[in-house]
Amino acid sequence: PAQNDVANKKLFIDKTHFPYIFSVIEKAGKSMNYTGKISAIFSNGGISIGNSGKGVIITLPAEIVALLTEEELYSVMIHEFAHFKNQDTHLREKLYSFIERHQPQATSNNPILEFGKFVFLSGHLGEIILSIVSYDTFSSREKESIADNAVKETGLCQAYINATAKSVLFGIYSEYPWREITFD
Repeated sequence: PAQNDVANKKLFIDKTHFPYIFSVIEKAGKSMNYTGKISAIFSNGGISIGNSGKGVIITLPAEIVALLTEEELYSVMIHEFAHFKNQDTHLREKLYSFIERHQPQATSNNPILEFGKFVFLSGHLGEIILSIVSYDTFSSREKESIADNAVKETGLCQAYINATAKSVLFGIYSEYPWREITFD
């Protein structure tokens, strides 16, 4: 349990402790005309960018960052800032907050009443939620392609391909069980 607590903690990437990584993130943001506040954290999840108050928050797996060259990390950050510039993160946040706000919530201990309320409320609402999820799913490939084009415009296609390949291969490697090693 204590080991999981450490593994799930997020470590902020700041200019003082991680100047190299933070400078690459800032450089990519500037090249995409981003002028707001940048926050970054090491996380167990994937590489992503999201809204954070008056700025952006970038999550990076430390293991992946350790594998990437400066050019590769820069190309990945260009891709992520392109998502922010194209408002992909804003739209996704709005779509899913709509779903959260409008899903029927239990307000009584009467299961028959709650079931009736769910059936009554979920007719058109269910169709709307399904439409939102479908839109997000089917438009995500187009959004990724637009973000990829931002990298293409920088001339760093090979660096981005290398970064993507390293990330995928690391993911595959991480899924394999570790062999027990004995020194007998």
